[in-house]
Amino acid sequence: MSYAAAEPLPDIQKTPDTRGVAIDQVGICDLSFPITVLDRQNQKQQAAARIAMSVSLPHHFKGTHMSRFLEILSRHQGEITMRTIPEILHELKRRLDAESARIEVELPYYISRTAPVSGLSAPMEYRVTFIAESNGVTDDFLLRVTVPVTTLCPSQRPASHH
Repeated sequence: MSYAAAEPLPDIQKTPDTRGVAIDQVGICDLSFPITVLDRQNQKQQAAARIAMSVSLPHHFKGTHMSRFLEILSRHQGEITMRTIPEILHELKRRLDAESARIEVELPYYISRTAPVSGLSAPMEYRVTFIAESNGVTDDFLLRVTVPVTTLCPSQRPASHH
């Protein structure tokens, strides 16, 4: 029994699209990825981030290769900081021939805090989200931080001295 060599599958993304419909955003979301962020106390901090990356494509493209998003993240070795995000966005636009690129990174960020009564130091978790976009005109960066708030019941407050 002999088998004929299979024809390679055509690269549909590279074929022209005559419909004239631009894709608003195409990309990946809810990607769990280990990253490194800057930390004022320890210089760098490792975190398990949730990442969404997308690009907008011109109307003559049908789609893009999703693996390129991971290639670009891997090339930066997971360092996602204010100094690397513009570079990541510009590389996304260049590699994917996109008009704009967007990245959203959510992660737990820990800062050591000292308890007022006991004096014990422990890490406190803050939820941090970087949202950045680069289009043909500007690069925008938004930092969102969710701060935990703890209230003490009266029995846990330090006694006041009169």
